[in-house]
Amino acid sequence: MAGLNIFHYTSGSSILHRHNTLLFFLEFLLLSLVLFNTDGLIIMLFIPFVIFLVILSGIDYASLIRQLKGFIFLGIIIGAAGYFRLEPASVTERLLSGLFDMSRYFVFLLYSIVFIYTRSPRQIYIMIAGLFRFIPFISGRKIASFFLIVFSLLPVVFDTIKDVRESIVSRCGYRGRRVLINTFYTVYPVVVTSLIRSANFADALISRSFTAENTFRQYEKITRTDVIIFIIITMLSVFVFFVQYFKFFDYSQI
Repeated sequence: MAGLNIFHYTSGSSILHRHNTLLFFLEFLLLSLVLFNTDGLIIMLFIPFVIFLVILSGIDYASLIRQLKGFIFLGIIIGAAGYFRLEPASVTERLLSGLFDMSRYFVFLLYSIVFIYTRSPRQIYIMIAGLFRFIPFISGRKIASFFLIVFSLLPVVFDTIKDVRESIVSRCGYRGRRVLINTFYTVYPVVVTSLIRSANFADALISRSFTAENTFRQYEKITRTDVIIFIIITMLSVFVFFVQYFKFFDYSQI
């Protein structure tokens, strides 16, 4: 598990791995809509929920924490921006504003990681093709094939970043705390190596006569468990909207 990359799809038998991809995506959109239209202490309800999803997915916690270091720094920046966004306001309101913005960011990030970790490119292809198959004059398989290639290339980029960083560290290539120089030493080989690997990926598709017409055509079935999960998440979203609308929590009074 030490070499696990959380930005990869990893096969498994968890309930989230078996969950219907279309419903999973609709739940993702619904929760995103609620999350970015909600403010105040109600956002804290999402934190134990998304942690529960991480546990269900079977993600290795050590790998998750280790690979989120850069995202944690970005979350701190978002929290600081939220702090200075409320002005004029009391210190308490500004601190809570920054905390809520940072919490919203981490909830969205963790849910996205769970989605990527439990969805294979094939499942995403089937979902997109299913969404467009009833729309006339639009080739659902061509659109799905495009996203299939994109989601297949994403792990290539993350693998390249990981390989380049490990290679530089093993050769003591980083120079102290010179951030700009160290960033250049990382970004340049990542871009060049990613382009080379992408070209090899394209050659592999061409050699296999890859087209949108000879890709997957089956569709995922919706089970009773899928429906129950969808209903639970929908009810949670409606509850959050209800609480937010009637302003049960007024953190300005804290």
